[in-house]
Amino acid sequence: MISIENLIIGGGIAGLAVGLRLKEEQQEYLILEKNSYYGGLCSSFCIDGFIFDNFVHLSFTKNDLVRKYFDRTPFYAHIPNPYNYYHGMWIKHPAINNLYPLSDNEKHLVNNDLKLREKYASKYHENYEYWLRYQFGDYFSDNFPLVYTRKYWQEEAKNIGTKWIGNRVYQPTYEEIMEGMKTSNTPVTYYAKEMRYPTHGGFESFIKGFAGGININLNEEVVAIDLIGKTVTTNKNVYSYQRLFSSLPLPEWTSLVLTCNKRDFTKFKESIDNLHWTSGYMISLGMKGKIPRNDLWDYIYDEDIEVSRYYSPSIMSSNTVPQGCYSIQAEVYTRDGKSHRLPCNELLDSTIKKLDCIGALRTQEVVVKDIKFSKYCNVLFDHEIYKNREIVLNYLEHHDVISIGRFGLWDYYWSDQSFLSGYNATDGIITG
Repeated sequence: MISIENLIIGGGIAGLAVGLRLKEEQQEYLILEKNSYYGGLCSSFCIDGFIFDNFVHLSFTKNDLVRKYFDRTPFYAHIPNPYNYYHGMWIKHPAINNLYPLSDNEKHLVNNDLKLREKYASKYHENYEYWLRYQFGDYFSDNFPLVYTRKYWQEEAKNIGTKWIGNRVYQPTYEEIMEGMKTSNTPVTYYAKEMRYPTHGGFESFIKGFAGGININLNEEVVAIDLIGKTVTTNKNVYSYQRLFSSLPLPEWTSLVLTCNKRDFTKFKESIDNLHWTSGYMISLGMKGKIPRNDLWDYIYDEDIEVSRYYSPSIMSSNTVPQGCYSIQAEVYTRDGKSHRLPCNELLDSTIKKLDCIGALRTQEVVVKDIKFSKYCNVLFDHEIYKNREIVLNYLEHHDVISIGRFGLWDYYWSDQSFLSGYNATDGIITG
């Protein structure tokens, strides 16, 4: 048995941040990572000279501490100006205040329902559907965000709460909406004004900028955890610990716990079973030629197209592709770890065909194609999430587990928030 004072499960950005802080303070620690690489969803990979990321990543953090570490890596700064594909039209994002391409009839329907949205004033906090209808009216909601919610979140908006929204959904004034119907010359109103991406190596280069020298064991998967005896068993070793930091997705805990306080375990397991999330397929495509569109990323509203959104690493940095080439990555979502109804090869071919049909790529130019499945993508904020999450996290805290990261804390964290959740989790140790 190997004794480690501070044991960290997971070598994603949160776990690396814990290791970084403990390394700086000369504390004993070890990170266990089941994959052959670190970085988690913030990692990148290369196929035949094309560099791809594990789902879309751009840094827009304003936090000085995070920038202190990220900015060690040279980067390009982009103004975010994505578009939305809707029934053959390209509409600037956010669509609600950029409806100029719509027909006069659709504009009339949007405007008419905007005037009636006060009928939701007394209940817009009840669920995400009412919130959308109160903000944007019935017609726009029915044809835009409610459709996209089913694609991206794999759930009806009425079954989702509202606390997670924050500034993620732009809420224009009525005057802005009317102006966006009259002209395409509208300002960029995306919630981040600058998006940063490494000049070389993909998004992972931001992670590599601070991860050098961190003590991490790759290819070491946790198979059992004894919360009473404070030991962790992996496919290679058994470790004893004083403190356990974990970015494990909460649903993974029930199959790993070996010994614990049995009194509350049944409630703990039931609460985990009632947590929900999205899983996803990442379709990575490399093409030889000139990219048809120059957007960092785009959203797709049409329900007959499986892709929710796609983005271009080659627009983020031309150094991610061989000369004379471009790249696109597309996302298709499922729920709770389930597979898509289409086999991978059919989903891959269907995605290429449909991205060609909307003008995002040209099929005959495809030279690299790849599809990967990720069990955990986004936490689903249904109406029971807060109650169930609190029970699970309190149980782990009672057993001296310090939860970190998007899936360890079961929250809608961006990369900088995940970093800070790990880095700041050591405060009690450092100051104590």
